[in-house]
Amino acid sequence: NANDLEITDENIGTATFSFVAIFDEEMDVNSVPAITFPVENPLSVLSYNTDSSGWLNNTTFLAKYNVADVNFTLMNVDVTCAGLQDLAGNPQVVLANPNYIDIEVGVGVAELGDNVVTVYPNPAVAGQNIIVAMSQIPADLSIQMYDLSGKLIEAYTQKSLAGNQVQIQTSNLASGMYFIKLISAEGNATMKVQVSK
Repeated sequence: NANDLEITDENIGTATFSFVAIFDEEMDVNSVPAITFPVENPLSVLSYNTDSSGWLNNTTFLAKYNVADVNFTLMNVDVTCAGLQDLAGNPQVVLANPNYIDIEVGVGVAELGDNVVTVYPNPAVAGQNIIVAMSQIPADLSIQMYDLSGKLIEAYTQKSLAGNQVQIQTSNLASGMYFIKLISAEGNATMKVQVSK
């Protein structure tokens, strides 16, 4: 992964994900930096934990986040840090970190309403069908498969499904990571699958 930080299922919990801002001069520790996500919005999975965050010393700020247990995938999240001043009262330059984090929480086995959804085999060898199985198929179900760039690779509707599963052909897929998104009135779920040759 080319990005600096990853948030995964291992980070689910209270104050389990951290940003550390290190400044090259002493800062006014009576204020708190504004850490924002200017383009993408990960706030349905990340929430700032005020009680666990703070200055470690006059050049290092630790920002702690709670990570929710939800199905959520967002890649290349930009992060900025601003709103501080040094001890002489000079404003801090805005620190911009493009494509700084990837968030992949709750992908693999998922729930869609009362349904448990499984994807197997995972990883899959190219040429081997990937099976998306559910205990019950919602009448309005749509299944979409995307590559890492967000390009739609395959799409299925409830009418094209046989029984309680769909088989996705992999023979024309390049090796790599793909996301399978299930959409229905009962909710949405996203699962990650690896294809190798």
